[in-house]
Amino acid sequence: MQPPAPLHLTSELARVGLDPRGSDFVRVRRGVYAPRGDWADEGGRGLLRIRAVDLAAVEPPLFSHRSAATVWGLPFLRAGAPIAETLVAPARGGRSGRGIVRRCVDLDAVSECFVQGLRVTSLERTLIDLARTLPFASAVMAFDFAVNDDGGRRAPLTTIELVTAELARLDIRRGLARVMRAIEFADPRSESPNESLSRARIFELGFPSPDLQVEIAHHTGVVDRVDMLWREHGHIGECDGLAKYRDPALRGGRSPEDVLVDEKRREDRLRSRYSRLTRWEWGDALVPTRLRDILLNAGLPLLTRAQLRAR
Repeated sequence: MQPPAPLHLTSELARVGLDPRGSDFVRVRRGVYAPRGDWADEGGRGLLRIRAVDLAAVEPPLFSHRSAATVWGLPFLRAGAPIAETLVAPARGGRSGRGIVRRCVDLDAVSECFVQGLRVTSLERTLIDLARTLPFASAVMAFDFAVNDDGGRRAPLTTIELVTAELARLDIRRGLARVMRAIEFADPRSESPNESLSRARIFELGFPSPDLQVEIAHHTGVVDRVDMLWREHGHIGECDGLAKYRDPALRGGRSPEDVLVDEKRREDRLRSRYSRLTRWEWGDALVPTRLRDILLNAGLPLLTRAQLRAR
């Protein structure tokens, strides 16, 4: 985990003779500035905004929901203007404003901890709050990431059992069905946000649920692993991205051209075993109708009404 980017109060900059209105700084919120170079990283702006709220507060805020998820590093679909979400005691009042959403709760019942120096709800509580308030696909992305164990090579961030225990302790009524749906759907085999988003879309669109991370052995002794497999339909699904061609760490010392050749040979092996192999990218999974058309055009059937009712 990288160290947090520095933030500066107006008073701090003034003491050393720096003008925050100059070209070297960006105003994150009133009275708090970030170096322009750090602000250039769009992926880190959400965390900078959260840190700015924390820095400007008299007492450490208790970040929750999407803010806590950002601090924990959980993936979810971001929509709308970035805001800081916090929990406060009822006596403090839940009035929101200036980019902060405040929710009144009994803080004595909230499991919390410090992550990256920020006060946040526990990972299990954060997952529950996300499932209660965000669309199903976002909840699936966060849950899958949290319980993924990289094929048994590392410990997951949490487990379904721990989340279920926290849910029982909270005795939640509102949004319980949404949380249970996410818990039941979570799968530690899903290895990327793209896979999690894709399988949530596939479920919501009414396609059969695929098996995940399936190893396919060939007569040559080579074993290929695929993202998704519908055995009954002879159909392989691959959630592709360009990182495997562009990221040197993922190329394993190979050139982009070598990766492309290896991928072509892999695809030829797989097509010799299964009649259909369909690829899509992150942008396709973001738009449900686009993914639906890709899968339908590739020959994957939708479930019947009777099958939908039975699942």
